[in-house]
Amino acid sequence: MIRDGELAEPLMNVSIGGNIFEMLMNIEGMTKDLELSNGYMLTPKIKTSGINISTQK
Repeated sequence: MIRDGELAEPLMNVSIGGNIFEMLMNIEGMTKDLELSNGYMLTPKIKTSGINISTQK
């Protein structure tokens, strides 16, 4: 979660809605550093537009 331009708590049980090909075409930025995700996968942080994200608190 990003709040007031700063990283806040992580989100759990997230649903991402939209077209994956459009999302990939709308990538605005990506970090060079990789982060361990789900305990087994190294991933960068990606900034994209045109997607809907929903979660429960």
